Amino acid sequence: MIINDDIAITIWGIMKLLIGVKGTYQVEQSDENGLLVGHQQSNQKPVCAKRIRYNREEFNNSFQRFSQLNHIGLNKYIEIVEYEGKSYAIREYQTGTSLKKILSTRSLYHKISEDFLIETAIHILNAINALHQSQVLHLDIKPANIIIRHEEDVDPKEWKPEHVMLTDFEQAICLPISATPKNRFTLVYSPQEQLLNRMHLLNPSSDLSAVGIVLYEMIAGSPPYVDCNAEIVLNLQLTYPIKKRPSMREEFFDIIRNATHKECFPKHYMKLDNSTINTILMKGINSRYQNANEMIEGLKKYQQFMMEMKRTWWEKWLKRIGL
Repeated sequence: MIINDDIAITIWGIMKLLIGVKGTYQVEQSDENGLLVGHQQSNQKPVCAKRIRYNREEFNNSFQRFSQLNHIGLNKYIEIVEYEGKSYAIREYQTGTSLKKILSTRSLYHKISEDFLIETAIHILNAINALHQSQVLHLDIKPANIIIRHEEDVDPKEWKPEHVMLTDFEQAICLPISATPKNRFTLVYSPQEQLLNRMHLLNPSSDLSAVGIVLYEMIAGSPPYVDCNAEIVLNLQLTYPIKKRPSMREEFFDIIRNATHKECFPKHYMKLDNSTINTILMKGINSRYQNANEMIEGLKKYQQFMMEMKRTWWEKWLKRIGL
């Protein structure tokens, strides 16, 4: 065993023993993304660990805030274990199905109703609202980081929207942003200001923009920007507003538009000075939902609209058959 103060890692093949202040965790690598899965030895509760590779100081600061939250929609983090300059974030492991898997598995996706997805989005936003109230931005909201918690072999029709959980906070930062952390972005989902490394412009609407794109994908079944060439996707993501699918109701797309609004650059952004870029970005930011409650209100109004549509349809049908 190699010991550094009160924290250590012992490696037997692919198995690791992480010893922290709050417990000892026996984990092993489960996927190519470096996620370690195992259990806490004292109580056998399942946990997972992930190495913090970037912005460790920023993550440590945000960890002090979000780890104190007890919200059903936020993955609970336990502690940070450090060894030889490497940091591992320990969090509770959740069984369930990621939104990414649901969207990529057509036989599964077609079992999920639009009503379920809209209600799920509302619960995600409630969780994000709790995070934002603690002055923390997630900055990595995407289908892979959203989980519907359920026991194994439970039919998707029995899943509950309130069991949705946002996870993977490794890119989270605190507001106000006091330093210039190393920027990372997510292809398809990150907003303009994150793509262009305008870290001082990041705000709650940056996360809501990502939620809007995820919501679009939830309803459409595919993301708004698709191409086998990552550079083309990035250019679309940075430059062009999201286009409405013909099958989408205008009332729903208004929500997407208000969440993801961006101003178009008059020419390639590299030909513009920083002041002009910032002005254009701020115009787009100010045209979005400014907090999660505003987006929740929009979705609840849409739910009410759809209920009225269904009620009107039933009334017309009953009248047609003479009842």
